[in-house]
Amino acid sequence: MLDRSAKDHVCSAVDALCDELTKLGLDLGNIEAPLGKEREAGNYVYEWMAQNGFRPERIGVYEDRFNVIGRVTGAGGGPSLSFNSHLDTIMSREDSARFTDANDRIYHEAWLEDGKIWGYPLVNCKGPMACWLIAAKALQNAKVRLKGDIVLSAVCGELCGDAVDEFQGHDYLGNDIGTRFAITHGAISHYALVAEATNFKPAWVEAGKVYVKITVYAGPSRYTPYVPRPLPAFKSPNAIVRMAKLIEAIEEWADGYEKRYTKTYSGGTVVPKAVIGAIRGGVPYKVYRIPELCSIYLDVRLNPDTGPLTIKEELEAIVAKLGVKAEVRPFLYRRGFNAEGIEPLKDSLEIAHQTVIGRPSEPAGAPECSMWRDINPYNELGIPSLTYGCGAGAGGGNTYFAVEDMIKATKIYALTAMELCNRNTTTG
Repeated sequence: MLDRSAKDHVCSAVDALCDELTKLGLDLGNIEAPLGKEREAGNYVYEWMAQNGFRPERIGVYEDRFNVIGRVTGAGGGPSLSFNSHLDTIMSREDSARFTDANDRIYHEAWLEDGKIWGYPLVNCKGPMACWLIAAKALQNAKVRLKGDIVLSAVCGELCGDAVDEFQGHDYLGNDIGTRFAITHGAISHYALVAEATNFKPAWVEAGKVYVKITVYAGPSRYTPYVPRPLPAFKSPNAIVRMAKLIEAIEEWADGYEKRYTKTYSGGTVVPKAVIGAIRGGVPYKVYRIPELCSIYLDVRLNPDTGPLTIKEELEAIVAKLGVKAEVRPFLYRRGFNAEGIEPLKDSLEIAHQTVIGRPSEPAGAPECSMWRDINPYNELGIPSLTYGCGAGAGGGNTYFAVEDMIKATKIYALTAMELCNRNTTTG
């Protein structure tokens, strides 16, 4: 364990960089980087790392969608630690199919007001990224020499727009080209801290997910004057009408699903949710002809011990019970994990947390343990990983971080690296 003077020295180095931390968060938060368009944000981080001596490289499937990996080289003999956050932001200005206010500045900008930096891009996830970048610079400025390396990973594709139907290729690839690709192409470490908003609560379990397309078939299609009425919903030739009744049954199933599959792990409690995220049926400019097929698209979260075919079978049972003609087809599967061998990182983070916050950390809430974060690819590939950061999550509606909290997080990240990377290690 490090002595108090060493910790104070590094915390003072962070304090000296608080203006740069604020500027970095604002700069990054004001770069438009919706999924598929991360290049400008990646180039900014690359240049910042280069200017500060972190020897960055671009690792990516595409030349305009890449991960930026920098390094702080240790003296040897200690565990290495990755810091990780994502470059992509929650939405584009054209995302009007999901949001009524897609052009609101809160989704696209960052600004300082009353000691807070506002904006979804800052909260998810440029603010945490700025914190560990400044933490690395503070360690460098304080001339702290670590045994183990620090790997700085700014990744693309975390927000996960995934290919389905005609939506294929470059703009629709998510997790496969981000953290997982970076790890398998050299961004390797003994441990990983994925910096995201957790209200200073560590979590080392995350849910998996399966996306499912359910298509209901009806027909024959008829021109409006020839549509028979009245008919029971499941006798209607209109697939949208049949789907409406199936949606009611799926919503009832979803209420019970999360209760039946909630499970507590050492890293937190996973409460897996299921939602209908999209529906397609008919042709808007040909509404006079009823559709013979209608599809819904489900996001079903999974605890780490539940497989995707379990969900497929449960949904097929609903379809069979209702007697509706339908196809249930999973189109994406990613497994969740509870970290194994996390204790050295968890203990180092706890020491750092108590040094800065002054009290023990609290367990993370269910939402933080029940989403997809990039601890999953690390844990999948045998690198024990947890998530931790300041502030509440953007997914729950939070739109700002207090600068004071970002400074605390920066100190905790720096002290965590000092604690962990100066331990002795006998495994590689």
